[in-house]
Amino acid sequence: MFLNCTGNASDPTVILEAGTGDSSEVWSSVQKQVEQFAHVCGYDRLGLGKSDKLAVAHTADEIVADLHQLLQAARVAPPYVMVGHSIGGIYVRKYAALYPTEVAGLVLLDSAHEEQFGRVSQISPEWAQRIRDRFPADERRVQGFLPGNEQLAWHFDGPLIVIEHHRLPIQWRNSRKSCFMFCKKTWLAVRNTGSFARRKRAATIFSAMNRN
Repeated sequence: MFLNCTGNASDPTVILEAGTGDSSEVWSSVQKQVEQFAHVCGYDRLGLGKSDKLAVAHTADEIVADLHQLLQAARVAPPYVMVGHSIGGIYVRKYAALYPTEVAGLVLLDSAHEEQFGRVSQISPEWAQRIRDRFPADERRVQGFLPGNEQLAWHFDGPLIVIEHHRLPIQWRNSRKSCFMFCKKTWLAVRNTGSFARRKRAATIFSAMNRN
């Protein structure tokens, strides 16, 4: 697997987890900013970018295990501040749940929500039907999403920053917030910008977390 770490290795390590179908290249501008005050690592999941190709895509649990093994093999020591964009948010939450002593903080950037496919019918039944037709239930589950009759049980005691698009429907924002309501510390920063522009604001994001 491809791993690119920059910055001072004696500083806390920031792990950048990209969204669906993205390689570590999407974080290049962020990494250049963050390496000025932290040790930061971007990587390519198997099947993406410069990493080995896969005949069958890995499940969410396998992706988390892959990352854990990669960091161990590369001797990138915890604790980590983990940053997840889109479906990467699910992956970093899973990582924090499986390896809680390794994760010092989380930043979620327009993160996918494990319950989002179950809740989308509250926004648009037509949209929900299109999702069901395109993504079978088994496929959604292996990628970390829950069926409509299940709720996410998740808790995180460390610092957490959540950044989302302010134009999302209120039901969608509320479904995301419910994921974080039991966390010890939460900052919800809403920006009227696209995902790429928000990623470029990384220095501000991490400065906020460093204060805690």
